[in-house]
Amino acid sequence: MNKLIKSLYATALVCGALPALAANDGTLGTSSSGDFVVDLVVPDLIRISSLDDQTLSYTPGSGATVTENFCVYTNAAAGTYNVTATSTADTNNGDTGAFLLDSGTATMTYSVSYDGVTLSEGVNNNDGGGFAANTTAIDCGGTEPTEVIISVAQSEIDSAAPNTYSDTLTFLVAPN
Repeated sequence: MNKLIKSLYATALVCGALPALAANDGTLGTSSSGDFVVDLVVPDLIRISSLDDQTLSYTPGSGATVTENFCVYTNAAAGTYNVTATSTADTNNGDTGAFLLDSGTATMTYSVSYDGVTLSEGVNNNDGGGFAANTTAIDCGGTEPTEVIISVAQSEIDSAAPNTYSDTLTFLVAPN
């Protein structure tokens, strides 16, 4: 039985199923010393910051647009990430798969350009390998290198009733 336990333990160590025992107990005496290894595994982390609420600027004949710049930082070795954008107004109006502005009585669609890539609502977008994140400073060194442009087409505005239309646009970012 003892040989079986030793054999199973040796197999587990080779396979990595059990941690290697590196702790050392002290001996009985007027003083005693023991030691053990302390490990910390840091996973890939990511942070989005410096987002601000925005109001679209309407230009007759050109629709409405606004640009928002913010920071995305990761400690991941690749330095890239994917993003999923969701529209609260879309979720509240049947989850149509579109970015929607909602007045409470009517909706209109809008588009989202994320660092030059047109996003689809609720879809994980990675721009063919991932968007580049800042990897040196959690606050991007005070810069806001990520650019999002929100646009509403003139045709949407032309057919809309006068009102205030709004949405909460959420970006979920994850390291690649």
